[in-house]
Amino acid sequence: MSHSRNLSPMEEFFRWRNIYEIYSGYMMYGEFSKEFTVPALYKILENMIYKHPEMYCQFFDKTEEEVKSNPKKLKYSWDYILLRILTTSNFKNGPEAKISVLNSFKMEDVVEFIDVPDIDTEQGLIKYITENVINDNFHYNNQKPLWKVTVINRKNIIFYSDHTFFDGNSGINFFRELKDEFNELYKNGEIEKLLSTEKETEEKIMKSEIFSSVDSKHEIGLPLDTFKICPYTPSNKDFWGIILSAFIPSFMKKLLSFFYNKVFARIFKSDKYITKSACSDVLWKEDENKPRVWIDQIKFLNYSPDEVNILVEICRRNEVKLTSLISTACAMGVAPYANSKDIRIGIPINGRKLVNPESLKNNSIKDPLKLFGVIIGEITPVFPSKVLNESVDAIDEENGQEVELKNRTRVDWDIVRWFQNELNVNGDDSFGGIGMLDYINVQEFVQETLGKPKHVTLELSNVGVVKNNKDDYVKLNQIYFHQPNGVGGGYHGCNVISTDIGGMTISLCTIPGFKREFETLYKIFDATLKRVIALG
Repeated sequence: MSHSRNLSPMEEFFRWRNIYEIYSGYMMYGEFSKEFTVPALYKILENMIYKHPEMYCQFFDKTEEEVKSNPKKLKYSWDYILLRILTTSNFKNGPEAKISVLNSFKMEDVVEFIDVPDIDTEQGLIKYITENVINDNFHYNNQKPLWKVTVINRKNIIFYSDHTFFDGNSGINFFRELKDEFNELYKNGEIEKLLSTEKETEEKIMKSEIFSSVDSKHEIGLPLDTFKICPYTPSNKDFWGIILSAFIPSFMKKLLSFFYNKVFARIFKSDKYITKSACSDVLWKEDENKPRVWIDQIKFLNYSPDEVNILVEICRRNEVKLTSLISTACAMGVAPYANSKDIRIGIPINGRKLVNPESLKNNSIKDPLKLFGVIIGEITPVFPSKVLNESVDAIDEENGQEVELKNRTRVDWDIVRWFQNELNVNGDDSFGGIGMLDYINVQEFVQETLGKPKHVTLELSNVGVVKNNKDDYVKLNQIYFHQPNGVGGGYHGCNVISTDIGGMTISLCTIPGFKREFETLYKIFDATLKRVIALG
């Protein structure tokens, strides 16, 4: 079996994002009920690594001979040819790369044990993340994998990874599996011999190989090509949408945007929802920040399991999901500063439910929901800010002061239901747009985004909940999910994750230059959810 293959369009996209220093990683931070020793974590990670090729593969540049013998093949069809003629784009493949299995790596290449005294406080965690994690980019063409684990104070784990092989659902799957593997050591009675914390023993294990591609005990494979297991098939709407967006004049875009808001007004039976010149992008100010400056502000919010249950029940009564309420609360927080521009919320959609289980028959993981990899679509519903100003009072123009917060946090459930309908209608269609990566020069596509306004106002990712079993010896008490600049790349970020013990944690963040706007977003968002809880 070959231990190399060409990149999928998805992998190529994230690889170029990394090369051009457009942030492509994320981190998750979990607090466990038991301490990790080096021997125990070695055993746990070794079991996990051999199950998931994403954990032992890398990207390498091809030689000229390899490029000639195995060139990348673009799809050709009548619509592709039409797209090529109309866009006159350069469809050369550019520098070629391959995915290859690493020869080997040691535990110290991917794991470190450290002590951080104030990590249990919000400010301590934020300080550690901003100083030690966010700007730690991964590099290709070396014998180290594209993920890292940091064990803090023995009980807390940071999983940090490049986005090429790991999406947000990969991260939550990592923690679920880590917890389950840890519990297996207790259930099987193996934990007793793995509790050593002797310095010499730990140093020896840290320098030991945790993966070797010549290990005959394990079958070595390659990451699944997500374009072959998930329906990333562009529709005619996707093709013509790209063509029209590239060629129609700006005044036509405004007319289309006006029509969109007219439709929105018809839904709510009022012309007051029509914004005057709502463009497709939010252009508050010039984005002159260097690509490597990922983040300026972070806020963590936590809602207890009881509060989450109240939110879920209220959402159920209003026939919406919690993600739709959270998205609306985010848009309400942005509305006062949107200057009548559209508010675009980018939401990654987990594609694992669309994977055909038959495509996994030769894979070590048979359940699509447990897969690592990047298996996502993205939907970008648009909130006309005029609509939200019915629920969020605007800034007082005379003195520049904000009105009372309680008057700006009233949820209009008709808007939340509209947003829920957008998710229901467009969720599966979100994969077709990504399928266009199979028809274009991905390098040029990524390169053209440099120095341009962000694609979305705010990127929101809700990856779900980690549930503990009643008989678990080791429990995951709390978990945080932080991704400064998501798939679409936005001015603000909102990342949501939960456990049944610690409740729901939300990470809000922004890029430099939006401090005042971010403070307003944070205050309105938190107050909105708390008001819903109080009224529940």
